[in-house]
Amino acid sequence: MAIRLLLSILNDSRKTASMIWWNFASIHTNDQPLARLIVHRIAGRTAQMGSGQLAEFRTMEIELSRISGKASG
Repeated sequence: MAIRLLLSILNDSRKTASMIWWNFASIHTNDQPLARLIVHRIAGRTAQMGSGQLAEFRTMEIELSRISGKASG
């Protein structure tokens, strides 16, 4: 069970890393919904791994949501 969970986290993390690579320009072009989605996924991956310090991305996600005036789901 633990191996299956770790493989799932690894697979999800690879997808997120790919998304970040191909959509990094969203941060520079002020594409807030996409930037928020990327930060949301990073927050989720780090929280899954139990890294409280890195899970501060969740705080960043909330801040971005407030700035853009929309909540993420």
